[in-house]
Amino acid sequence: MNKSIQDTFDAISAVFTDINRKDKSFELTNTLSKKLTQQELVGDFYKTAILNYRGYISGEKKVKSNLYTERIAQSILEHDLLTAWNCLMPVRTNHFAPEHDKICESILSTNRKEEILAKLLYRQGDVAGLGSILDYQTPLKNKRSDSFGKIDLLSYNDMDNLISIVELKYTPTGSNETLLRCILEAYTYYKVFKLDQGKQKLNDRKQQAILIDSQAELVVLFDEGVFTKNEKGYEKNLIVSLDDNGNVVYPDKTIKTQQYKEIKDLGLLNEDSRLYKLCKAILKQEDMLKQIRFLMLKRSGTKTVNRLKDKDHKDSVEYFEYCTECLEIIKG
Repeated sequence: MNKSIQDTFDAISAVFTDINRKDKSFELTNTLSKKLTQQELVGDFYKTAILNYRGYISGEKKVKSNLYTERIAQSILEHDLLTAWNCLMPVRTNHFAPEHDKICESILSTNRKEEILAKLLYRQGDVAGLGSILDYQTPLKNKRSDSFGKIDLLSYNDMDNLISIVELKYTPTGSNETLLRCILEAYTYYKVFKLDQGKQKLNDRKQQAILIDSQAELVVLFDEGVFTKNEKGYEKNLIVSLDDNGNVVYPDKTIKTQQYKEIKDLGLLNEDSRLYKLCKAILKQEDMLKQIRFLMLKRSGTKTVNRLKDKDHKDSVEYFEYCTECLEIIKG
């Protein structure tokens, strides 16, 4: 084990200690026993279960600074863990092989609603407030054993002239992933993606854009939640399920997403928050990363309703045209 890996391991261990969850550090022991490289250790960190802990640290006063997200963000900064991301490098030769079909004929080939939504946005092409969608499920792995996932959406922000690494969060029951997890996942993907290939993808689309040194942004994209019929679910829900008779199915209760609650209710992106300071530190560390945007995805004003058929050629879901609303933007 070389020193750099040990330093990273020690910094991650300190995060567990700082949130009074040293009992959960067996995750680290298991990780270390695999004799991972520095890249593998850091590249896997966003998957650590503690990053999705919600609420207040057990035994501590219920104040904002004692929220798990806030304490973990503070610990990452205090132990200089963020600099470990400098070891991450792209491993895939070509991010766009094989090419994705713009028609997305196999749009219902998966049961994952988040992937279906990503395909719908890709098919739509231009999404107001986000930009022009260049690709979806952009692969990052070079071999099956690589830990990295896929970039949910790759887009071009023509207003700011930036390539956007988009982390999409959506489930039919309301996403419960924390902003901290979303940010670190998007940042990890940014580090292992070849931005020059994103620029070439844009040029292939014949967009009239001049990207200065392949500058980029991170985007966390999420919805407000899922709503019952009485709470205007017929106007707000992004994807509407249909029963065997083609009737709309509404959830039994309204559920707001964790991302929306953390911004609107908890104020976790206010300038005095540790999470805000973590975002600023990420931007300071990356010359080519210019901003982090937090966008709420919603249905646009159009009344057009579209339906997708399942493998039995029955109407399965309704979808719409989408746009976004910027809830927060943090600039470098």
